Amino acid sequence: MNGWDFNYRILKPWVRDPAYYKTLWMERSDVPAHEGSTHHGVVDVWTYKFPLDTESGMKLISELNVITPLNEQAKLNLTGNAKELWIAGIRDIKTQSEELRALLEMPGVSAQAGLVTAIKNAITSTDDLAVWLEKESGSKTGPSGIGKENYTWYQQNVHLVPLTWDDEVMLLKRELTRAWASLKLEEHKNRKLPELKPVNTPEEFNAMAERSAKSLMMFLKNDEILTVKDYFEPSLRAHLGSFVPIENRNFFLIGMHHDPRPLYSHFYHWFELARMDTEPNPDEIRKGPLSTIFLIHAMKALPQLWKKCLCKPVCIMTMHG
Repeated sequence: MNGWDFNYRILKPWVRDPAYYKTLWMERSDVPAHEGSTHHGVVDVWTYKFPLDTESGMKLISELNVITPLNEQAKLNLTGNAKELWIAGIRDIKTQSEELRALLEMPGVSAQAGLVTAIKNAITSTDDLAVWLEKESGSKTGPSGIGKENYTWYQQNVHLVPLTWDDEVMLLKRELTRAWASLKLEEHKNRKLPELKPVNTPEEFNAMAERSAKSLMMFLKNDEILTVKDYFEPSLRAHLGSFVPIENRNFFLIGMHHDPRPLYSHFYHWFELARMDTEPNPDEIRKGPLSTIFLIHAMKALPQLWKKCLCKPVCIMTMHG
């Protein structure tokens, strides 16, 4: 209850964060619930199978019809002054417009006039919201962070972690120092090996991805790291990635084009999601997605740090105490 109280009093994503009003989600999140603040009427397109049958088509139309009134409500609700959240949110709303246009090209959609109308109405509304957000962005001058005092209260009263903001910063700095030390030790140990070179063609990437997926699965099984279930490898293979030109690679993609196995090992969460789908917990309370309130609030409380951080796994572990 303290968590929801904090969300209502301090975070207020419906007031401060335009991204809260993103409704369309084309792909499944890599965590059980949506990552980041979302409203309760989101449309998970990835749960639909195209072409749609009549019942699914009507359901999707009903869900898409939420977008226009919600966008109009956003113009009334968004009175906050969090500059960075505002600017980043514009990107998410524009992305929704692009995804709605892509939805028009999905198999069978063009044959359903009602669905096409719902999508086009949503596009018009989303584009209009993006224009409004850009117009208002010039007046946004405030910080997006919530401040040390609020963060400390959140840690101590929501997660019952007896640490302050400054304690968390100290832990982050120490963890970063250990990470750098470990990296340098590995570089020294492997100093006589040839430097890794990134792949430069789609064919090279696909071959490397195939080798890497097999290598990781064999490592988990043969070294008895864990019990490898039949659904592990398919869940990994669904996310092997594809070749990206060097000028478009972000931090993760740069590493992925040298050797994707470190990132694939991070993809253990896809195993967990597959387990949730295939072997759900028999307990009525635990068989569904667990709350991601900790990670959501932690990221929103530290937006500047989160955007700049190149070691997000370390940050996540620290945020989780």
